[in-house]
Amino acid sequence: MPSSKSHATPEVIAPPAPTRGRDFAVGIILSGFALGLILAFTDLKTEDTALYRDPGWDRHLYRLMAEQGIFEFRLAPYCWRVFVPAIAGWSPFSLQASFFTITLAALWATGVSLFLLARRTGHSLSLAAAGVLLFFSLGWGAKFILADFWIPDGVAFLLVTFALWTALERRLYLFSAVMVLGAITKESVLLAAPLYFCLNVRRPFDWRFAGRCLVALAPAAFVLVAVRLGIAQGNGDEAYFATMPEDIRRFPELYGPYNYWTLFEDIGREQRLDDWSLRALWSYTTSPFGWALPFLAALGTRRLRRVALGMLPFFLLTYAQLLFATDTQRLLVLVAPCLVVLALEGAADLRGRIAFAQPFVLLVSVAVFSLVLTARQDYDTNLASQVIVMVGGGVIAMALALVRRRELDAGV
Repeated sequence: MPSSKSHATPEVIAPPAPTRGRDFAVGIILSGFALGLILAFTDLKTEDTALYRDPGWDRHLYRLMAEQGIFEFRLAPYCWRVFVPAIAGWSPFSLQASFFTITLAALWATGVSLFLLARRTGHSLSLAAAGVLLFFSLGWGAKFILADFWIPDGVAFLLVTFALWTALERRLYLFSAVMVLGAITKESVLLAAPLYFCLNVRRPFDWRFAGRCLVALAPAAFVLVAVRLGIAQGNGDEAYFATMPEDIRRFPELYGPYNYWTLFEDIGREQRLDDWSLRALWSYTTSPFGWALPFLAALGTRRLRRVALGMLPFFLLTYAQLLFATDTQRLLVLVAPCLVVLALEGAADLRGRIAFAQPFVLLVSVAVFSLVLTARQDYDTNLASQVIVMVGGGVIAMALALVRRRELDAGV
């Protein structure tokens, strides 16, 4: 991947060895501080709250899976996402503590990984920190996942980040291992499967390289099929459904026979294609991502055209989920690690255009991150506030750059 210093080659540029330990420490502190603030300003769905008791939600299913055992629970597609409930169920601690620890650790590791990836590709400490803060500024990202920490989305985010990193560094075997874990964590992780081929292919119709990539993905495909065959869904089985707790039995319409054609008819056609509106457009674009991260990512595509094109299939597959799943923002934020990589390059592009761009990007990132702390149960992006922050920061940056230019012209 090109660095912010040299864009003639897609190779990863590693920082000097003595800085790696420092970068790791800074990444841990920065990510931990950001997550600590989010936790302090977010209402969690813990067992003793009305938020948790709200019936019919995923958290009750994953908890039940951990209690019963991963091969006993059979409501699809949840029953196939065995990795996180298995760890929580095998943990010697309480289920709540186990699920929370797994989610917090996964998000923390995601922030550290993004910071290290930014540093490894040649970005400064301030720009790397800005990228991490922009990632944590997404309300439907870390904030929502921490609030509903029972779900496996935190681990899915971490695996997507690892998939991106291993693809950029051409670690095919590690990429294959990440995909295997994705197959038993949440099937949406496998949407990142094209990343390795698309980011590393060098010529059209490279069938040999394509074959290597397909072989590397074969274990994940095998595990995915094995889990689905080994855990037969109980959706539509009235006798099995009658054994469910009351907070699940109250919504039988949510657990009919699970197949993608029915999902497309009920969700893709009726809820998405036939119910198009401007409000829906916002929910697909700025609601999950805001303005700041996509804006910088768009600037980054100018200098990382090949990388952006390599990410495009993952983006398209992520949006294709909308045809089969009722969640919207929660599905789409999965591409956030890719947006951060592009956004950092966009920030580097600004640095070359505006003398004060680097501190400006960091300050704007801090301000944008602070917006996610303003409403304890609201995960949508505060678009008006983000626009004000970005415009205000841009005006200040240009004013400072103009002052600096005049000082240089005057020989100060």
